[in-house]
Amino acid sequence: MIFNSIKKYHLKIIFLSFAIKITYFLFLLFLHKTEIIKGDFGFNLDSFFSTFLRNDAGWYKYITLEGYARLENKEDLKGIVNGVFDQSEWAFFPLYPYLVKVLMYCGLNYFVSAFIFALLLSTLCFIVFFEFALFTFQDNDKAWYCTLLFILFPFNYYYSMFYTESLFVFLMISGFLCILRNKNNWLYLIIPSLVLTRPNGLVVSFVLFLYFLEYYFKNKKLSIGLLVNTDLFLKILPFALAPITLFLYCLYQYEMTGDYFAFNSAQEGWAKKDMWPWQALFGRGDFATQFNSIFVCIVLLFFGFTFKRYRLSFILLILFTILMPLSKGSAASMPRYISILFPLFIVANQYLYNLKYKYFVLGVFCVLQLNNLYYWYNYHPFSY
Repeated sequence: MIFNSIKKYHLKIIFLSFAIKITYFLFLLFLHKTEIIKGDFGFNLDSFFSTFLRNDAGWYKYITLEGYARLENKEDLKGIVNGVFDQSEWAFFPLYPYLVKVLMYCGLNYFVSAFIFALLLSTLCFIVFFEFALFTFQDNDKAWYCTLLFILFPFNYYYSMFYTESLFVFLMISGFLCILRNKNNWLYLIIPSLVLTRPNGLVVSFVLFLYFLEYYFKNKKLSIGLLVNTDLFLKILPFALAPITLFLYCLYQYEMTGDYFAFNSAQEGWAKKDMWPWQALFGRGDFATQFNSIFVCIVLLFFGFTFKRYRLSFILLILFTILMPLSKGSAASMPRYISILFPLFIVANQYLYNLKYKYFVLGVFCVLQLNNLYYWYNYHPFSY
């Protein structure tokens, strides 16, 4: 099993995950009642489920229902179709929408299927995070507080939405747990799934490989016999599936669009272009760009201050996750991208847990998360 048998903390997480979704909906009802948000809204399932579908989540719905379009001209991927600005579903990877589609084969509509999937995956994501925190701290209370910090952080409402965050982080942390518990056979499923979930799945697979090497060679004296043995070969074999999976997916993209890297070319539809990461910060004067740029700087300062607390694999995970999207020329969505960096929460917990008013901090984070939902409900660029 990826995680141990059900414990009382797992039951707490399951309850909290359900409660969060209901709280989000009740908060939206409050906003409508006080006319902070205007528009048609009713207390029914359609209204409830629609609150979890905003921004790029619509593309996953499109892929689930329509699939990927075959293109006659690969230039159509690049944001301009017949002289008109356009975006393409090819910018998004297929695993998440097709898993939702599997649920739809049970006779459920898209909204019900996506909500069940979001509820299940966010709960599993929180549970594996708790398991990793427990392994790190060897203390139930510290692991529980760290999990609350992870769940209630102002930008981590994304884990409950119709996005890939919960799936991706569940797979990623499960991979780390499999390595820690010497259950590498699960990696045959986890590694290809990571690659097919998000563009940085290949990078995370490499980080997992590096983490495995750190763990495998820990407290061992290097020798030829240690490096050349069947046990090591069999344990690293699953990691070879990462480039193989991406290669096969690139072949599929070429067959459908004429472009081996259609997912990358389609980024131009979001006005993204290659540049040095620091050039993307403060590049525009709008509130979202300015805030996101400041947030990135604060996270990098915290990372620099706590640098010695991370093993090499986590350092690379943090740097790749922050610098790769910035190198595409935009600070948009940076809080969402950073939300997957669970090692930052593990380290932050070492400081926050010892505070006298540590639960007050969680309360403030909870209020800020609800505040950020206002932007999500309104399709504001701050919520991208």
